Formats: sequence, C-alpha cells, structure tokens
Amino acid sequence: MASKQPTMKGNEFVERVYDMLEDAEREGFHETVRWVQDGKSFKVYNTCDFETKIQPQYFNQTKLRSFQRKVRSTKKSS
Repeated sequence: MASKQPTMKGNEFVERVYDMLEDAEREGFHETVRWVQDGKSFKVYNTCDFETKIQPQYFNQTKLRSFQRKVRSTKKSS
C-alpha cells in the first residue's frame, strides 16, 4: 500500500505560493504563473506547464483542481 503525502497546513501552503510567485521571475517561469499588476493576486497563464513543471516542484501534486481547492480553502479560513 502506498503511503499518503502529509497534507500541508494553511500557513505552509500560503508560504509556498508566495515563494513560487517570488521565484517566477528569477527562475524564468513568469510566463506560466506570476503576480498580477496590483500585486494582490496571481494568475496562472499556462495551466499545462503549471501542472507538469511548477506544481510538482512546490506542492508535490500535479492536478490544477487540487491546487485551486487548496487556494479556496485557505482563503476561506483567513
């Protein structure tokens, strides 16, 4: 039986999202995901690259829906 990955706590998830967005320009994946101009939100511009390249690196998952659910649940709890 495969072991499940431990789930991320809300604060840890938010920190990883922030780190990912801050790394986007420096690491060269700002065409995939980046802060929007106001700096209060972010946008995923290339969902395929986000799922296959960015999510596994920062979140140990590859489904955009899982990421979206986590964003919504974190937003509700704040």
